[in-house]
Amino acid sequence: MPSAFTQMKSLEYLDVQENNFEGKYSLSSWANHSKLQAFALSSRNNPFQVENENWLPAFQLKALKLTHCNLHAIASFLLYQYDLLSLDLSHNKLVGTFPSWLLVNNTNLRGMYLVNNSFSGTLKLPNTKHDSIVVLDISHNNFSGQLPKNINKIFSNSLELLSMSGNSFEGNLPLSMGEMKALRWMDFSNNHFSGELPGDFLIGCFLLEFLNLSNNNFHGQIFPQYMNHPRLLFIYLNNNSFRGKSGRGLQNSMSLVVLDISNNKVLGQVPNWIGNFSNLVFLLMSKNLLEENILVQLSKLSSLTILDVSKNRLTGPITSFNFSFIKELFMQKNAFTGPIPKSLFRSSELLMLNLRDNQFSGSIPNLINKHSSLRVLL
Repeated sequence: MPSAFTQMKSLEYLDVQENNFEGKYSLSSWANHSKLQAFALSSRNNPFQVENENWLPAFQLKALKLTHCNLHAIASFLLYQYDLLSLDLSHNKLVGTFPSWLLVNNTNLRGMYLVNNSFSGTLKLPNTKHDSIVVLDISHNNFSGQLPKNINKIFSNSLELLSMSGNSFEGNLPLSMGEMKALRWMDFSNNHFSGELPGDFLIGCFLLEFLNLSNNNFHGQIFPQYMNHPRLLFIYLNNNSFRGKSGRGLQNSMSLVVLDISNNKVLGQVPNWIGNFSNLVFLLMSKNLLEENILVQLSKLSSLTILDVSKNRLTGPITSFNFSFIKELFMQKNAFTGPIPKSLFRSSELLMLNLRDNQFSGSIPNLINKHSSLRVLL
């Protein structure tokens, strides 16, 4: 980094991210910059490393971003920072337990990002309430154990985004999560969570727009009647052990864009109300125990782009479905019967079509024309 920067004693904001810095760099050169409020540094060059030295800063930062800096320990000067609003230490090599002292010292902290490090152990939160935090992202670390039962008491009023994906958390979701009324984005995917989703959570977090619980061990009924998430746009429940017939709890989520319940044990007929999701773009229901013919319910989904109902027990003909908007259609390994509809090959949107391992009869329509965009046909 040019040494001339460190001579600019009036600097308040410095952003030198996404460069090709090399070698080692000491932040102590900024120790006397009393007006510095925001600092952002990262390098695309792997040999680059920010050194951690003991020094006393003359500044109080509002925002600090040190990403891709090969940090092996949290910079010691942060012990003297009390006014941080945003802290991002993602994509480093940080180890140890969750640094709750950063929350204790910085009571106005709104965003804390520790993504892709090597933090481990249980998530030990501070004992004091933190009313300012809006974003907490600790995804892709080595955290384990159960979530604190009092997580709502720490973050009940402000937390909107909570991401813990790619760790080794286990056990049930705390009942108290239903009291986190501000939560809009929740990503707990790729962990070892288990049990049924607590009723308080399904009722209380009514502002949720993004919910990702995929690749865990959750079970119980999917979408129970009392579920109350009217603002949901994206829901990923794939690769769990949800079983039984689908409840009616999702029918009020009229703005839904993505629904993924693939690789569970959901059985019975797809509910009729799924046809009311006029904004639905991705509908993924493969590897379940769905039965009968679902295409009548889906005929109203004019925005649908990807439909995957493969590896179920679906039967009957597929002549009653509007395929004009579909780009990728996966219907393999079911028991569909009758002829292959000509409308499939009239579509100018369809890119991928998989119909193998069914019970179709008749001939393959010879209507693939110059307007077809089809690239894969099975």
